[in-house]
Amino acid sequence: MRELRIFKGIAAVIIIGVVMGCGGARRGVTVGPEVRVEGEPVEIPPSVEAELVTVGGSPEQLTFDASDNGLGSFHPAGDRIVYQSNRDGYWQIYELNLLIGSSRPLFSSKSNDENPVWTPDGTLLLYVSDRDGGGELNRNICFYTPDEDVSFPIVESDGDDWHPVPMDTVRFAFLSDRSPDPSVPAQERVNKLLQSEYFQQGQLETVIDSTHNFSAPTYIGGQRFIVRTPQARLAVFNTETGETQTLTPRGMRCGNADYSPVRNWVVFPCREGDEYGIYILDLAEKVYQRIMKADSEIRFPRFSPDGDWVLFSREIDGNFQLFRINVTAE
Repeated sequence: MRELRIFKGIAAVIIIGVVMGCGGARRGVTVGPEVRVEGEPVEIPPSVEAELVTVGGSPEQLTFDASDNGLGSFHPAGDRIVYQSNRDGYWQIYELNLLIGSSRPLFSSKSNDENPVWTPDGTLLLYVSDRDGGGELNRNICFYTPDEDVSFPIVESDGDDWHPVPMDTVRFAFLSDRSPDPSVPAQERVNKLLQSEYFQQGQLETVIDSTHNFSAPTYIGGQRFIVRTPQARLAVFNTETGETQTLTPRGMRCGNADYSPVRNWVVFPCREGDEYGIYILDLAEKVYQRIMKADSEIRFPRFSPDGDWVLFSREIDGNFQLFRINVTAE
């Protein structure tokens, strides 16, 4: 099996609790100012040492219906995924069994339920819901317990809370705008990152304030998150020191990243001109690799628990569909 070699780059703003940092000392730059990607020059930040290799298997399409399907997340067992779909006219959460290929609603409601993600032990599913009728101005963080088949809010406010990020079996972080402006689209708002314990409503801690204007946080351990900067670059933000390390080149407009603690890899989508791709950054080896490219938009890659697969959504014939790709293929 040939493992991916990935590029370094992470930037984000998040509200969290305690985060563990990635191990390993940072090495100096040992490459020139440019790395060539199929003949095209790519600027490498001075703090980044990188080598780019293009490899990867063939993606496998998982959904096919005439609706949008995305924001998939693997169950810790690795045999199924949850994702959001608007096939019923509003966002609902579905579960896809990867062993037999069947899909079913995980639970049913009359609200928009989205952003599903499992806790590390698989006992809770965090998600976002507008069950109070406020749409993207008043979403709440909820959780679903599969053993009891019960779903209810875990964080409620008069503002907009979204993008839950499990940190461990006790804590999670999420983005929040407690006084959203109706004239500003949700994706353009300035958010802060908050942290809470799963069963301690009201005890919130601001991990990253709104002055940074980070988005798309991903927890990587210790006091560190991967965030997306306002310039669409990825960075590592240390919530203890307040330091930010930019990881991706200026020429790449990056989307939401995910982190594999098993591999110590970061996966993310990016756009370069009219071309879209998925890249992996190896934080230990400080190299990055493109695992696929496409002529249509790619969103929300997520690692499988063992780090062997990446789940993502891609626009096909006017709708977003779920795919997976093996990133350890020969």
